[in-house]
Amino acid sequence: MHLSNQSPIFLCGTSRSGTSVVQAAIEKAPGWSLTGETHYFDDLRVRLEGSAGRVLSPDQYQTAERYFRALTHRPYGHGGDAERGWLPEGALRDEVGSETLTADSLFLAYNRLYARRRGASCWGEKTPRHVFRIDDILGLVPDARVIVMLRDPRAVVASYRDWKATGGLRIDQGYEAALEDESARARSSYHPITIVMLWKAAWNAAVRARAIHGAERVRIQRYEETVLDPETHLGKLFDWLGIERPEDYVDVPVRNSSSDAYQDRGGFQ
Repeated sequence: MHLSNQSPIFLCGTSRSGTSVVQAAIEKAPGWSLTGETHYFDDLRVRLEGSAGRVLSPDQYQTAERYFRALTHRPYGHGGDAERGWLPEGALRDEVGSETLTADSLFLAYNRLYARRRGASCWGEKTPRHVFRIDDILGLVPDARVIVMLRDPRAVVASYRDWKATGGLRIDQGYEAALEDESARARSSYHPITIVMLWKAAWNAAVRARAIHGAERVRIQRYEETVLDPETHLGKLFDWLGIERPEDYVDVPVRNSSSDAYQDRGGFQ
């Protein structure tokens, strides 16, 4: 499989393992943008039950279109409203054009539109839970590269326990309640044993995917190495991606941290 330096990037991994800060580093590269969490492969694609590669019925199309449009209002799981985002009705259909109108084609169109809105020509997507859907990802986008972030499970447990919204989001009317609901959900679902079991499953999924698809398509990126020596280990990541190392790629925003408030810079410093 030939991989170009413009092949889509999928960033996934265990929860609370640095996907956000690595996303910010990749987006330092000119022409690159990674879509925020879509959960497409573990939510909408599953709900459509085999319809991802088939022509959508009118009702299925409406469900899929509203799903993506809501993501342009608020992040996944935060109560987004399709009518209040930036993506107008019909834009996905127009982007798909003469291609078959399937859920998969809408997903690809959404990512292209998201990147284009940000002035980027190359796109990627970041959803941690997609670590369990790597076969599906590479089945749909055979030339993609998949980065799997892995972190010490003890740190994952602590980060999950301490997570709360720390800023950096566009807060509109009623958003505070949605954030509190998300925080309450995280608190109610917190249990060290559950989190460690999920971590083990994610690790097994990553190792299996690398063995099946090859190290040129699936890369396991260690959080601790990346944070302790970002110039070396982020540099190696850019080399693997075939992307020229951007200037100041270690000076990225601090976002979605469980311990630090949002900051415009200093994520690896």
